[in-house]
Amino acid sequence: MRKDLTVAVRDYAALDKRVTEYQFAELSPLSREHYDGIWQSFVNFAAPKDAWRADDMDVARWLAAMAARGVSPQTVKSRVSAINYMFERAGKGAAYGRPGKGTRPSPARELIVRQTFRGICRKHGRPIGRRLPILLDSLEHMITAQPDTLLGIRNRALLVLGWGAALRSRELEMMDAAPRGSGDGWINLSDEGVIVTLRRSKSNREGRRLERYGVPARPGVPMCCPVRLLRTWMEVAEISKGPLFLICQTRVTPLRRRLQKQSIRKAVRDAALEIGLDRMIGAHSLRSGCLTWLDMQGVNPYRIMKHSGHQNVHSLLNYITPPMTPASSPLSETIWVR
Repeated sequence: MRKDLTVAVRDYAALDKRVTEYQFAELSPLSREHYDGIWQSFVNFAAPKDAWRADDMDVARWLAAMAARGVSPQTVKSRVSAINYMFERAGKGAAYGRPGKGTRPSPARELIVRQTFRGICRKHGRPIGRRLPILLDSLEHMITAQPDTLLGIRNRALLVLGWGAALRSRELEMMDAAPRGSGDGWINLSDEGVIVTLRRSKSNREGRRLERYGVPARPGVPMCCPVRLLRTWMEVAEISKGPLFLICQTRVTPLRRRLQKQSIRKAVRDAALEIGLDRMIGAHSLRSGCLTWLDMQGVNPYRIMKHSGHQNVHSLLNYITPPMTPASSPLSETIWVR
């Protein structure tokens, strides 16, 4: 009887450990790191007062201090969300490996904090700095401008896959060269093109389904053909499995470490600046550029949604930003133009 009880207690202890692990897995490692950084900023501001005992006025002062430093209202809003999460979901016990312990209603939800935030938006509100789309002609120019070095060969493959499959930087980061890797997706190459499979994405965080996207080969434009560029990179880097995009330094062979999304953003931005594009270019410009170009080509929006993974048209429209010209005005389709 006692032996059974001991086993049961031991099992409960193991299950309690698993519960804690699953609680921490509620957020992605990147989001948790981001939230932890915001919380530490609030802790530093509240010192010497214990941040866990902060009241609504402490949070309102923190918001005012951020606005005085020029922090955008959008960033302030995201930091308030992090504070709400830490108070209401993580709790004081999270620092000791016990998430959920010591939670309390977030003071950031009080009236004075909400009024302060609305005032910040009214006085300091400005348009969100959206990344400009990279259209097809610019993409081809960026690819052909890359040098014939290990870094240039990798960046060509990175640019063409990110644009052709309309991938986010996180999806490019976690892309593998073959299935059953540690990443969230992989590619299959054939003479006809590339099939990209994603286990997880922004709209499929829990991995409830596999998402597949096709990128046809371009035999008529071999310098920008995704199949040719990816095969060249994988041959030069000797990649058959594991991470698809690796860190490249001034070596003949790349480091066997996955390229991080910060480096992906820099690679895209540097390639854009190299051909004289606007500085408002980032890794997301590949995704928005592909979707914008498809819309400009007259592709049905629902077909574009299938390629982008969007669940509704309204979300898709946020990505489609064609260049503004007088001819793009609806007036150009009326008797206004004679």
